[in-house]
Amino acid sequence: MLTSERILGRDRELGIIGDLVASANEGGGALLIHGDAGIGKSALLERAIDQARAGGMRILRTTGVRTETNLPFAGLHQLLQPILVRLDTLPKPQYAAIAGAFGLVEGAPEDPFLIALATLTLLADAATRGPILHVAIRRSIGGGRRVAQLGVTRRPPVSNLR
Repeated sequence: MLTSERILGRDRELGIIGDLVASANEGGGALLIHGDAGIGKSALLERAIDQARAGGMRILRTTGVRTETNLPFAGLHQLLQPILVRLDTLPKPQYAAIAGAFGLVEGAPEDPFLIALATLTLLADAATRGPILHVAIRRSIGGGRRVAQLGVTRRPPVSNLR
């Protein structure tokens, strides 16, 4: 649901977010939002999500919390959970790496590059069905500061990820 409430004093930031969401069909992009608690980051994120949904984009979202610090791939797993049904379409080395990272197969993940490549392959595959807004939020990084990242993934013109 597109929020009609005005966010005061954030016209510049809202314009940047609107441009990012609009870029979904042109090339995608990323945005980092950071600052102290209470300055309106969550309102900006929710506006981006509303705009993306209104534009027919799929939303993938994750929130990192301190209690998951010792779970190295918890945030990635949460982000990719809606598209993990396509895990079996990955090339075998990518499948083994990311499935190991998520504890779906025996053995520990050994190659961060293959985990990253598997993530990119899954996102690119999902983006063939329409652009994706991915939202990653890291809460409480000392002194109440929070960081959020927005990214737009679109179908690559030519995908040689495999």
